[in-house]
Amino acid sequence: MADEILYGTEGADLRLAAILASTIWVTIADYSDISSTSMLVGDISQAGSLVIDQPQMSLNNAMAATGEGSSTANTALNTGSPSFTAARQTLVRELMDQMAMTGQMPSITGLAASMVQAYQLRMTDLIAALFPSFTDIVNDTGVTFTVDTFFDALTQLENNRASGEFNAVIQSTQFNGLRNDLRGEVGTIGLQVPSQEILKAKGPGYKANWLGVDIWSIDSCTASGSDYSGAMYTKGAIGHVIGSAPPPIAGLGNVVIAGMMGSPVYVEIERDARKGTSSVVGNAYVGTGINEDALGVELFSL
Repeated sequence: MADEILYGTEGADLRLAAILASTIWVTIADYSDISSTSMLVGDISQAGSLVIDQPQMSLNNAMAATGEGSSTANTALNTGSPSFTAARQTLVRELMDQMAMTGQMPSITGLAASMVQAYQLRMTDLIAALFPSFTDIVNDTGVTFTVDTFFDALTQLENNRASGEFNAVIQSTQFNGLRNDLRGEVGTIGLQVPSQEILKAKGPGYKANWLGVDIWSIDSCTASGSDYSGAMYTKGAIGHVIGSAPPPIAGLGNVVIAGMMGSPVYVEIERDARKGTSSVVGNAYVGTGINEDALGVELFSL
């Protein structure tokens, strides 16, 4: 036989070298969201400043015995006011018309929705960056994270009279160290594996509850050599401020989606006809800081 149309020769002019699958696969990454472990201090919108101070005072003075007819001296209030400053956080995705013309491409609405996830990832980074700022520390330099590390931090917080929602946010390697150490412990209560409903409510990064402490595993903890700075803290140790952008200021002719999915993110969809591009611009104003130092402990280990 002769003059066959072969796939690899004559057929090469009639076939594509490859085609794309019908869906886009999103690659693996750390999508942890620990924003729920931080206390919302306030919203700077229409407040007149980017800075919000959180007034604080201590009311832990007990009464004292006083003789009949004796005068009692005043007891001063211990006060303070940590400051939280909102700063702009952004992400831009730009698509050329050629992408839309030639076939499969990420949707504009999908990219707009992803800005909320980008905000959550930024919040995780900002919160984790604060862990080395806690005064109290369980310092296990060069040592794998163990059950003892966990207990030492919990003991410190309880000595500080901390109460409320306890969270341990640690690097993935620290979590693996804790889990491996638990396997060798005798008579120790195991990790409480969350149900699908709890996982959905807590969000990415949530791993388990142990001894009343919610445990989160992230990849954003500050590294120092081979060690990482995780933290155990209660709600109120870390605070944040946000800014809800008014659509009239954010808009100016572009399509504006304010308050995406209940977040402070506002998204603008821009069109640049001269360049033949469409852009999705995400903006958010947020700032984090230590609210009460005694409510947190740094966990420093491998």
